[in-house]
Formats: sequence, C-alpha cells, structure tokens
Amino acid sequence: MSMTNEKWLEAIRGVIAKIADKEFQERAWTGKGPEVSSPDEMYCQLFDDLMIEAFVEQVELTPAQRQGIETLIEKMETVPAAAPDSIDEELLLADPKWHEVREYAKELYKLLGSERSDSSQ
Repeated sequence: MSMTNEKWLEAIRGVIAKIADKEFQERAWTGKGPEVSSPDEMYCQLFDDLMIEAFVEQVELTPAQRQGIETLIEKMETVPAAAPDSIDEELLLADPKWHEVREYAKELYKLLGSERSDSSQ
C-alpha cells in the first residue's frame, strides 16, 4: 500500500463515518439524495480497498483501537441482510443488527480520532 499509516487510518475513519451515518445511508442507498453509494460499496471499501484486516495487523494501534476495529469487523460479518451478492438496502437499513453496527461505528469513529498511537511510521 502506497499510503502512510496516518492516511490509511483517515481513509478507514472516512468509511466508518459513513457506516455510522443513518441519514447518509438513507439518502445514498435509496437515491433520495445527491450521494450515490450502496452497502456493497461500503463493505468493499473497508474490506477490499482499505484492507482493514491487514491494517489491524500492520499498524501500531492502542489496545482499545485494535479491539474496536476487530469488534466492528465481527459485527459487520454477522449482519444477515449484508450477505454478499444479496444485499438489500431497505432490509439492511431496517435490520436491528445493522443498527448495532451503526451505533458501534459512531463510538469507534471517535475512538480512532482521539487516542492517537504513533501511526505515522
């Protein structure tokens, strides 16, 4: 990856911010706003493009940050409405498990912005 760890973290935080933002999802996933996005795009950005699992292994994080990211990954992987090749935006928006993911992402976003490790190396 040709970006610094700090930029990697900021890119991941950007996706986490979208995961935490119900209003964004309602606009972007349903075509009711100027944004264009989908749950599949968010998952691909986080897991494929930004390789969040590699990030956790390779970047120096505080224990709370590391645990927070690992918990988010686990929560996202257990949302039935977000199964690959069958994501239904309306079902996902209404899914209580997705609500848990969204609420957790809000807290993780704050955590990743506050407790800075020396992640610029």
